[in-house]
Amino acid sequence: MILVMFASVFIIADPLRHILLDTRLWPAWMPNGMQGTEYRHGCAQENVTCLTPVGILFTIVLTYTGFLLLAVGVLWNANIVQQCRKIGQRWRELRARAK
Repeated sequence: MILVMFASVFIIADPLRHILLDTRLWPAWMPNGMQGTEYRHGCAQENVTCLTPVGILFTIVLTYTGFLLLAVGVLWNANIVQQCRKIGQRWRELRARAK
């Protein structure tokens, strides 16, 4: 359950950054001169090569880490390893009867 809670925060971070940027609550330029937007200013393409450090952190690191944590948390909560063992045991029982 804790993994799913962290996953929720990580996944929602990038959309929240977009909202804060659109409402001007998140500065487009940070005090240290770093860009607060997802893509570099003047970059013609919106792809991975044009991401700023903020874009890399929010778009790649937090979002994908969040989805990974969500998948692991859901599978852990579903006790998937035990379920697979039961399926394997049942399969062996059925195959033994067929012989």
